[in-house]
Amino acid sequence: MSYTYMGTTSSGATDKNCTLVVYLLQASSGYSSDMTTARDALSESLADAYSSGFISGYQIHEYDTDGTLTIDPSGAPLQQINEWRDTNGFTENANYIGVHRKSTISPGATGGGLAWEQPVPTQVSFTQGNPPVSTSHECMHAYILGTCDYIWNSMIYRSDSNGSPNEHDLGSTIDVNGTMLHTPFGGEGGSVPSEHGSCSVSDASVGNGRTQKLSSCTKKALQYSAHHVFTNHSSITGDIC
Repeated sequence: MSYTYMGTTSSGATDKNCTLVVYLLQASSGYSSDMTTARDALSESLADAYSSGFISGYQIHEYDTDGTLTIDPSGAPLQQINEWRDTNGFTENANYIGVHRKSTISPGATGGGLAWEQPVPTQVSFTQGNPPVSTSHECMHAYILGTCDYIWNSMIYRSDSNGSPNEHDLGSTIDVNGTMLHTPFGGEGGSVPSEHGSCSVSDASVGNGRTQKLSSCTKKALQYSAHHVFTNHSSITGDIC
């Protein structure tokens, strides 16, 4: 095993079901400055969800893999992250984000599954797209279950080309200090007829940049996803976001 623990950023409860956990893994091609950028991006997004009362808290653990995590775009980057995690004994249910500087098919990608209940791999390239946005964007995919009836039937604006819930439509354009900015999920519903819900009323052409803050629908979807796993949406007291 070879890795170096670099520190943890956290807020709120550390021992609740609805505490969102992320592991940032510096791959062999990643820079320490990339890790700082990724951490700061996630901190802003997750602090927003926590301060709004939609999660119990969050933890962002940072590790330098000491060159032992190599992202090879010609292979399967998400599988490579899973293999590194298994080899080094990281088993916590969380989102494991490999931070690297290789050119991949897309700036970021997340594996299947839901990080509330299992380890989920993510890769983010810091040579493509908007890395801070990609980091928060992919983390939201890891923790949101778009097929949950509470989300799909009342919140998701439309399906994607495969007929699956388009979680991007949980995003929106929001006012940040007088400037309209797109959240990590862009909120691209526009005038597309609603199939189920109507969370997104934003048009992708509107807005003057991006923000790490989350839309109200994205935050609510995080909460619904946690409830789906831990309470099956039953009305109980105790550890609920």
